[in-house]
Amino acid sequence: MTPHQLVLIPLLAGSLAVGALAPAQAAAPDTGTGKQHYSAGTYLIRMTGEPVASYTGGTDGLKATKPERGKRLDIGTRSVRAYQEHLQEQRADVLAGVRGVKPLYTYDVVVNGFAARLTAAQANRLARTPGVASLTRNETVPLARTAEADAGAGSGAGAAVGTPAGTAADTAPGTSARTSAGTLPVPDTAAFLGLKGEKGLYSKVSGGQRNAGGV
Repeated sequence: MTPHQLVLIPLLAGSLAVGALAPAQAAAPDTGTGKQHYSAGTYLIRMTGEPVASYTGGTDGLKATKPERGKRLDIGTRSVRAYQEHLQEQRADVLAGVRGVKPLYTYDVVVNGFAARLTAAQANRLARTPGVASLTRNETVPLARTAEADAGAGSGAGAAVGTPAGTAADTAPGTSARTSAGTLPVPDTAAFLGLKGEKGLYSKVSGGQRNAGGV
């Protein structure tokens, strides 16, 4: 398991089914002007039109593409191809208004939008472009920070992560308590497997853990 959790994971182009993505906009705090300010980075830019999987009609000349309840979505139909071309044209119009933006991925089946690396200027321009619903920045968030935020949400803002005073440490066998900073320590694998201690394998080997090849 990696020590980080991606908040935003790029989707495979076009037709990969994904879970719902929150429309939250990743930006710096409001500076008092009533506008959000975006920094440089890789973003998922969501468009305002419905994607193929949820389009129920309403645009002249374009039939609904949302499958009936209990049926699979067939992306090979004429109606789907026609609607995808429509979304592509909308995307091209948006990109034409912001110079230098080149999509890394484009989405139109379960999400309508594209992913791109943006400068701060490009991100701020796109966020104010008609046809754009939201920008979500790709971020790497340490798992320890996520756990700390969860604990804070349950105990009030600023709550410390750790063992409450007067209670036993909430740890698994072979692991130590959380650090005072709230981060998770590296687990003691040898202790977890029962290699340490009076009856552990290391105690039966001359020289102990070092000669047994333990770390």
